[in-house]
Amino acid sequence: MSYFKRGQAAMEFLVTYGWAFLVVLVMVGALAYFGVLNPQNLVSDRCTSPPGFSCIDYQVNSGSTTLKLRNMQGQTINVAGSLLFSKSDATSVECTGASNVLDGAEFTLYCSGIMYNYQTNSFVSGEKIKADIGVTYYKTMSGSSYSKTVQTSLVSTYSNS
Repeated sequence: MSYFKRGQAAMEFLVTYGWAFLVVLVMVGALAYFGVLNPQNLVSDRCTSPPGFSCIDYQVNSGSTTLKLRNMQGQTINVAGSLLFSKSDATSVECTGASNVLDGAEFTLYCSGIMYNYQTNSFVSGEKIKADIGVTYYKTMSGSSYSKTVQTSLVSTYSNS
């Protein structure tokens, strides 16, 4: 007889906490549906650059991305090329900018012809854009045969201006 009482207690435990779990699940679903848990609101804008470079500023707007970096390599570098890969729409484009950059100097990369969402045919102002910018450079003293590529990660709010 005590065997059935333990089974009943276990079943009551599961049913009671099962209902509580369902209530919490419905509440989280409602919060997500009404935009309270929208990842667009929770993720902040940021620019993360590797050691040797410092991300100074960035701008993402209709059709272009501008990124300002500082050379902190300890010597003059030559920027051989740069490529922006948009994680938001899986496209890439070459960027233009400075070539010879002195130690401690800022340089700007201009990337145009990207930032287009193929699912909605455009980005909405205020939407988050994720992109990686690969910068290929070499130290002027070493020469172009010693080129390296570094990645700068960018999360920014899209602006129509």
